[in-house]
Amino acid sequence: MSFAEEVYALCKKIPRGKVTTYKEIGKALGKGQVYRAVGRALRDNPYAPDVPCHRVVCSDGKIGGFKGKVSGKAIEEKIKLLEKEGVIVTNGKVDFKKFFVKLVLSLPAKDFSGFGLAKSFRVPFRRDKTARK
Repeated sequence: MSFAEEVYALCKKIPRGKVTTYKEIGKALGKGQVYRAVGRALRDNPYAPDVPCHRVVCSDGKIGGFKGKVSGKAIEEKIKLLEKEGVIVTNGKVDFKKFFVKLVLSLPAKDFSGFGLAKSFRVPFRRDKTARK
């Protein structure tokens, strides 16, 4: 799966009426500070509106870009899409206390096989020698 596909998969998990940030998507992917790369991937989103890239905003709550633009009709469209879903945009910003959602990357179980997580979590019993005197 390419980086962009990973971004799109996470973006699809953002619920209607909520937003997340470019930085949060990067953190959820475990890639560090890749918020610009996340923005580039979303700018070229071929799956809109199935992949709701309009639900991704800047870390300071500002709207950010949309369709490769940072102002004008594209941003007005992004704001309208968010407001249609119930997200309130005031002075070009979203209130994170009400509308932010933290993303968690959920991988298929097979991806954890190398960590031995499919096996039973048995804790060996350790007999306390002082208890049997």
